[in-house]
Amino acid sequence: MTINHQVRLAARPVGLPKPTDWSHAEEPVGEPAAGNFLVKMLFISLDPAMRGWMNPGRSYMPPVGIGEVMRALAVGRVTASKHPTFAVGDYVSGPFGVQEYALGDESNDRFSSKCVWRRPHRNGHLYVQVASGNRGHSSPPVLKVEVVVEAI
Repeated sequence: MTINHQVRLAARPVGLPKPTDWSHAEEPVGEPAAGNFLVKMLFISLDPAMRGWMNPGRSYMPPVGIGEVMRALAVGRVTASKHPTFAVGDYVSGPFGVQEYALGDESNDRFSSKCVWRRPHRNGHLYVQVASGNRGHSSPPVLKVEVVVEAI
């Protein structure tokens, strides 16, 4: 059985987040149901917006609930799918959270995007192209971004 490792918000940070503001959880990875897909994370974005999502006040998004997986954007690869848009082997980006695996579903369809991977450049950078918006329609994507992921 495959185990999903997760980072969950344990307490609302006061000032800078500290180790006690987090809990680490493990749970079995489920099989996707009809309309779902399973993603194994390859890269997780850690960015300043996450600090605001930990606050209890009003924002452009609801706060992360105590005990919930910490919200984060991530890039991963579909490992199992029963979704018409996302096939096994597709690279995807979306709000999958700080965890090793995530189940995407119909609600993720408007937020998740397929990625096009290019070979790493000789300087060690990885180039990832993501197109988002209007999938399933004849119009072009609303947003197309190419990012450089620094090799560590």
